Amino acid sequence: MRDSLSAEAVLVARAQDTNPRTIAKYELHLGHFANYLASARRQSLLTAGRKDVAMFLAHLCEPGGERPHQARRVCAWCAQRGFPTAGPTPAGRRPPTRAT
Repeated sequence: MRDSLSAEAVLVARAQDTNPRTIAKYELHLGHFANYLASARRQSLLTAGRKDVAMFLAHLCEPGGERPHQARRVCAWCAQRGFPTAGPTPAGRRPPTRAT
């Protein structure tokens, strides 16, 4: 069900935006969100609520890398990709990491 709903959302996005890079990023982010919901929140795209969205966004703000934050460790998508850390901020600075 998750895959078919994600595929349908991507089809809708393609109808609204023809830039392939935009669509690829949308598909990546939607897949991350769906995977986070299933692994960390025991929810789906159909059952997610506002709190699930807020928790997903909060987990994105936490550090990844070699010693990922607990919010990252519960996300199967992050685990499969080695707990990626956010890239540089618009100002060119890296986001702060937690103190050891």
